[in-house]
Amino acid sequence: MADEKLVKVLREDGAEAFNAWRKDNPGASVDLVVAELPKIDLRNVNLARANLMDANLVSAMLAHANLEGANLTGAIFHAADLRSANLTGANLTGANLMGTILETTFLTGADLTDTVLEGADLTGAILHEADLSGANLKDAKLMTADLASAPLKGANLTGADLRRAKGLTQEQIDKVRFDPGNPPALPMELKLPEQENADEEADVAAAPSDGEPGDGAAVRRAPYVHPRDRIILSNELNTPTSRARRAHSEEELIALNALLEDCVSEKSTASNQTNMLTIPMAPEDLAQLRAVIGAMIEIQRAPNYPPRIIDVLTALGDTLRAIKEAVDWTPFPPAISRRVAAAVEAYDAFLNEIGIL
Repeated sequence: MADEKLVKVLREDGAEAFNAWRKDNPGASVDLVVAELPKIDLRNVNLARANLMDANLVSAMLAHANLEGANLTGAIFHAADLRSANLTGANLTGANLMGTILETTFLTGADLTDTVLEGADLTGAILHEADLSGANLKDAKLMTADLASAPLKGANLTGADLRRAKGLTQEQIDKVRFDPGNPPALPMELKLPEQENADEEADVAAAPSDGEPGDGAAVRRAPYVHPRDRIILSNELNTPTSRARRAHSEEELIALNALLEDCVSEKSTASNQTNMLTIPMAPEDLAQLRAVIGAMIEIQRAPNYPPRIIDVLTALGDTLRAIKEAVDWTPFPPAISRRVAAAVEAYDAFLNEIGIL
């Protein structure tokens, strides 16, 4: 476990005081295993060779930080700012850097095996000889990044932007995988390899055709399960406020689905043309919408969240907001529009409470 004295210095005194301590104690080890340091300002901090395994650094400000040779295995950097930081030779195996800013960051020789870099901004990053085998780079920005001699075997490049990437070879690209429906953008001299299967990163497949939430839904196990996703943000998820917001979000989703169920009943009656809850959707589309919301309710009720929880919660939030946008642009009854808006507000409040939004 983390040295609480060091955690206190970082939280209360900041990077300057911590750097001074390291200067005065050049041989001291820096044990920050499982340290809780979300949303902290540690710009220019010296964490070289520190042990930050499974640490929580969600939304942390680490621009220009020195993390050379650090053990960052399983650490959570979701939405953190690591621009121009030095991570040369760092071990980031299984770390979560989803949505992280890594512009012009030094990652030479870093171990990024099975690391989540979905949506990360790696523009101009130095990834020379960095091991990206099995990494999730879906929708990542890698323009002008240096990928010379960087292993990419099994890396997911679905929707990634690698235009003008440096040092990239056809041999590297031939070993990646991606969704054929959303291929990566490559330098002009390189071509996409053939892909037999679509993106396998999804944890939950399409809802069942009969429209019943959770009945027989096809579930696919991702090739990599993040070692800390089962307990990610455990402190935030278990506070009284987060539990209350989670319960309120579940209540709003249940109310929305109950209202839609009423619509299904009305669709089957002769009076549906005059009923205030009649909506402009085919019965099968309405059933599928109910199935999606039903799946969200099941996840809200789950005593333990599924693997890759940040990905799942974020995707569900995007889905719910997309439903709201569709409702706003079509002639849905005001009762449904209000209920959808309330469900989105409650769910976003929950995500904001646990640090995802």
